[in-house]
Amino acid sequence: MERKLWLRLYAVIWSARHPRPPARVSHPDRWVVLVYAWACLHDRPTRWACDPAHWPPDLRPARLPSQPTMSRRLRSAGVNALLNALLARHRASPADDWVRYLDAKPLPVGGMSKDPDAADGYGAGGYFRGYKLHAVFGRGPVPLAWEVTPANRGEPTTARVLVNRVGGTGYLVADAAYDSNPLAAQAGRRHHQLVAPPKKAAGAGRGHHRQSPCRLRGLDLLGRPFGRALYRSRSAIERRFGELTAAGLGAVPPWVRRRHRVKRWVQAKLLIVARKAAPDPPLAA
Repeated sequence: MERKLWLRLYAVIWSARHPRPPARVSHPDRWVVLVYAWACLHDRPTRWACDPAHWPPDLRPARLPSQPTMSRRLRSAGVNALLNALLARHRASPADDWVRYLDAKPLPVGGMSKDPDAADGYGAGGYFRGYKLHAVFGRGPVPLAWEVTPANRGEPTTARVLVNRVGGTGYLVADAAYDSNPLAAQAGRRHHQLVAPPKKAAGAGRGHHRQSPCRLRGLDLLGRPFGRALYRSRSAIERRFGELTAAGLGAVPPWVRRRHRVKRWVQAKLLIVARKAAPDPPLAA
């Protein structure tokens, strides 16, 4: 299965439009991304993929980069631009989805981790230390917008950033953690209607302080059959997160530390899931 999936990754990475490397560069950006994808596909550190013994002879590049070269090149603008372009290629157009789903997935680190960027936060029914993947999904396998933050960053605060990145118009469906006046108002300014149940009991949280008309409209919508059907469809993002977990995007492995490395690891896992969901090309006649 890994072989077939890697061949799919190879095809899409090599076919992506990307500037040719200068003559003095020994390892093009595409090969750096491919070697990193090989490591992430097998849930191994980058240095593992730099060892020729861990490659089948027919898939191994003629010259593998060293681990220091990989560490340096993975931080380069060219490699990051290629990773972003590959994800954008699998991202559906915002105009194709009039219902979007907003949620966050915990990415815990080990209990003995010394990662200075990780933080304590709440998620999945309990407290943990690590990061969170915040995402807005449509029908496509890749989020319309996403971000990785320390676990103590509030969901509504990060969601306001994600709303600015999502184009188009439609409904933004989320759970009670996203019931927020500032988020509802920001979504309204970006032509989206937030649909999230109230954090408090029915009728609470609607007086004493000024309420955003967008929030009140969303709460009113949940009292109608259409709004309740919208909220029931939120299981779509749970399935997306389940697919990411099955691809290995769960607890952050011990060799992935600091926020920029966690974000790159998430990028690779999102690309792997996108290629796994892609249909096989038709057989030749």
